[in-house]
Amino acid sequence: ANVFKENGLNISDYIVAVDVKTITVTELLADHDILFLMIDTEGLDCDIVRAIPNKELAPRFLLFERKHCKEGDAVKHLKSLGFVTQRSGSENMFAYKEDT
Repeated sequence: ANVFKENGLNISDYIVAVDVKTITVTELLADHDILFLMIDTEGLDCDIVRAIPNKELAPRFLLFERKHCKEGDAVKHLKSLGFVTQRSGSENMFAYKEDT
């Protein structure tokens, strides 16, 4: 916001409301053959991971931020779908289907 003030601009003149179509995780996975899915939703990553309905629709590879997850929730769900999980850095989790 300081950049706007410094240049004599009003930030509210540049904010536009836009309607965005949303879909469920199931719709996304059912409509697209996704090989690799990277999730970064600022704290909701594990909710999205837990919304993956079954192994058949799941992508083969996943990368998501685990720092906001309840301990083990997303990992337990992924393992129930046949995924292998491993930490990727201090905040992320990488998962892949065991048969891959």
